[in-house]
Amino acid sequence: MKLLTSDTLSKAIDEIIGKAREQDSIDPVFVIVPDRLTLYAERMVSEGVCLLNTNVITFTKLFYLLQDELGDDAVVLDKTSAVLLMWRAIKNVRDRFIWFTGTHYSFAEKMFNTVNQLTSSMVDFDRLVDNTKTSVTQKKMHDIVMIYKEYKRLVGEGTDSSGQLKYLIENINRSQHFSQSEFFVVGFDNISPERLMVLKEIKKIANMTVGARQESEFEWGFASG
Repeated sequence: MKLLTSDTLSKAIDEIIGKAREQDSIDPVFVIVPDRLTLYAERMVSEGVCLLNTNVITFTKLFYLLQDELGDDAVVLDKTSAVLLMWRAIKNVRDRFIWFTGTHYSFAEKMFNTVNQLTSSMVDFDRLVDNTKTSVTQKKMHDIVMIYKEYKRLVGEGTDSSGQLKYLIENINRSQHFSQSEFFVVGFDNISPERLMVLKEIKKIANMTVGARQESEFEWGFASG
């Protein structure tokens, strides 16, 4: 894996796209970016030289590409459906809340984002309450754990965005398509442990270059160079 550092985000993306343009292979090139930078990166790729083999993707798009290649049919919820399930989970357990009072849709969306963040950080929900220091935080974590467990029960055989990352970690080494590809990663100010694990699995089967504004901003767990 190679690490590129730049002073600004736009310069980092310029550098990555420039490296992608230099590829003389017909093998696929994938530029992984956060959701918020997808349109920006796609526009940069489309300008100037036509890059027929270069694809701007997110981790979600990477999941769908792998699932399609392997012929798997895991059910993945879109965010709207997942938040609606979260709302239902909250209403199912709200009589046992000791801190939260909200049950409206915006609260469900906020709780969905909170649970996803905790999940991607690989938090142990069974010990979450015990690992907090103040009584107020313990009350909040108590309610979050209840919501999380009810939500996971309702999700059942389906999976939300955290399940996509787990699927990538467990299955990307089976890909023939990605093993012949060049990967560039750019635009992340920080990255969750699960996404980092996905990148580590990609690194095992393909070439990868990471673009960063400053090396110190990242905890990639790779040796640069």
